[in-house]
Amino acid sequence: MAPTSEIQDDAVPAIAVLLGNDVDGLLEAALDEAGIGFGSKTISQVRYVPGRSITAQYRVETVSVDGATAHQTLVATSGIDVPPGVSVFGDGAVDIAVWQFPHDPFLPGLATASTPETATALLRQLG
Repeated sequence: MAPTSEIQDDAVPAIAVLLGNDVDGLLEAALDEAGIGFGSKTISQVRYVPGRSITAQYRVETVSVDGATAHQTLVATSGIDVPPGVSVFGDGAVDIAVWQFPHDPFLPGLATASTPETATALLRQLG
């Protein structure tokens, strides 16, 4: 993928945020809502549909109140409608929805299917 400075899509202005350094503030705000501190991030996946939307996935180091670090996956998207209850950050011109994996608002069963224990329990219930 080309460097952020080379990507310009007037229909998807969030590209500059999601692929640039400003994304740290966005991820920090999303974690702050959950009472979790932001340490660092690595972008792990991007899905860009020219003229329509962008979705980026980040591997984020988090810091708890007691200073313990952990890793989480955050997903940020712009240009698509998200269900109610998803945190949306922005100014109206550029709005970006953010959620923690596996709590994907488009895949409500993902949280249940994403660990061996919960997937096994679900499969047992289904016979």
